[in-house]
Amino acid sequence: MVTAKVPEDGVAVEYFHQDDAQFLVAVDVTTVMKTRAAEEARYRARIKLTRVDGSWRVSGVEQVG
Repeated sequence: MVTAKVPEDGVAVEYFHQDDAQFLVAVDVTTVMKTRAAEEARYRARIKLTRVDGSWRVSGVEQVG
């Protein structure tokens, strides 16, 4: 089983304009298997958003270190 959650301080705005925005997001992932101990990892991604017809759409995702 895999669970993922964004920690309380896990989002930072890089920029936010009228029709585009970019955020850094951290996600804590826990993987539980019957045969091994749980494994935890933190992943970070840059999420790019673009406004299309009044709605925000994800226009890019990039894993960052």
